[in-house]
Amino acid sequence: MGNKKNPYSTFFYYGIFSYVCGFVLGFMAPLFQEGTESLDYIIFLLKAVGIVFIGIYAWNINEFNTLFRSVGLCVNNRYPILKRKKVKNKYCTLYTFKLPNGMKVSDIKKHKDAFEQHFGKIVDINKTKAETFTIEVYNRPRLFNYKKEFIDGNIPILIGQDLKDDKLVFIDLDCDEPNLIIAGTIGGGISNAVRVIITNLIVTTKVKIHLIDCKNGEELGIFKDCKSVISFSKNIEEAEIFLHNIFNEMEHRLELFHNQEVQDINQYNKKSKTKLTYEIVIVDELQDLKYNKYLFELIYHILRLSRSCGIHMILCTHCPDYYVLNNKIKVNATNLLCFKTKDGDLSKIVINKEDLEHLIGKGHGYFYYKNVKSEIQTPLLSEIDAEKYLKDQRDVIF
Repeated sequence: MGNKKNPYSTFFYYGIFSYVCGFVLGFMAPLFQEGTESLDYIIFLLKAVGIVFIGIYAWNINEFNTLFRSVGLCVNNRYPILKRKKVKNKYCTLYTFKLPNGMKVSDIKKHKDAFEQHFGKIVDINKTKAETFTIEVYNRPRLFNYKKEFIDGNIPILIGQDLKDDKLVFIDLDCDEPNLIIAGTIGGGISNAVRVIITNLIVTTKVKIHLIDCKNGEELGIFKDCKSVISFSKNIEEAEIFLHNIFNEMEHRLELFHNQEVQDINQYNKKSKTKLTYEIVIVDELQDLKYNKYLFELIYHILRLSRSCGIHMILCTHCPDYYVLNNKIKVNATNLLCFKTKDGDLSKIVINKEDLEHLIGKGHGYFYYKNVKSEIQTPLLSEIDAEKYLKDQRDVIF
C-alpha cells in the first residue's frame, strides 16, 4: 500500500475537457455554413463523452477518498468503494464500503484515529462480510462533569441528564421501584455511572453502603475506606458471608415489623424509638457470582424483600447473559439503566429487543422506569475527581 494519485482523476479531467470542447464547438456552430448535421453529431458526442467520464469519476469518488489517499489505503490504484450511506438514528450515520482485493479490515482499523480527526467525531469500524466493512460516525450528546446533587429521598440515586429536556434524572429506591440493574458492555459507561451513584450517595446522604467487587476491589476500591461504606467484599468467599448476613438482617427486620404490627421500615421508624437505617448493596459485576447458585438465591430473596426492609440492591454487569439477567432477577429489579452493547443479541438479553447496540457509549444510555424509556447521558466522573469529593469522607486519612 502506498500514497498514490486518485486513479479516477483522469476520467474527471478528460470529462471536463470533452464537455467544454463540445460546448465551445456548439457556441461556434453558427459560424459554419455547411456540414451542420455532422457538426451537431460531434457536439453531441463530445458532451455525452464528457458527461459519461464525469459520471464515472463521481460514481467512484466519495468523501473518504481524500482520507484514504492521505493515509495510504490504496491497493493497485484502487480504494474502498462506498456502497451505501444510511442515517441509523440522530446520533449515528452508517457507511458501508467494499474492500479492494488485497486489503483487509485490519488495515482500515489501524487508521481509526485519522478518521476521527477527519470528522471531529467518534467512529467505529467493523467487518460485516469478507469483502465489506462499515464505518459508523457518531454525533455525541453534550457531555458534562459530575457535581454534587442533593436529592430528596431515603435512597436517592443520581442517574444523569435527560437528553430530551436536559432535566436531571434520579429516583428514590425507597419510594419508587426498590432495586436497579445497570447493564451494558465494556466502554458503555457502567463503571462511570456506578462511580457517580456511589459518590453522590456518600457525599449527600447517610445511607449505609455495602460494596461487592470480586475482582479484589479493583473497580470500587476507592470507596472502601469511606465512613458510609460499612462492608466491602473483594472475593466470592467474602461476598457469600456478607450476603448471608444481610439476608439474616432482613429476616430480623421482618420479625421486628411483625412484633410492632407494621408492614415496612417507614412505619416501623415512625412507631419505634430505635430507628432502622436505610442500606444499599451494590454488586460491581454480577457475572462474577454466576457459578454460585446459593449466592444467586440469596440475591433473589434480598431483591424480593428489599422494599419493606429498607435494604436495596444495585446489580451491575458488563457481560449480560440469560443466566445472570434471568427472569427472577429482572422481575424484582425493574429499574433498568442500560448502556451500549456489542450487538443486538446482547441488547435482547437486557431489554428484550435490539436497540442498545446503537448507543454511542461513554455514558450515553437508556433509563427504564416503570416501563417508560428516557434517553440519558450520565455525568463524567474520573477516579481522580471522585477522590477529591471523597477526601473528607474517609475513616483513614492518607
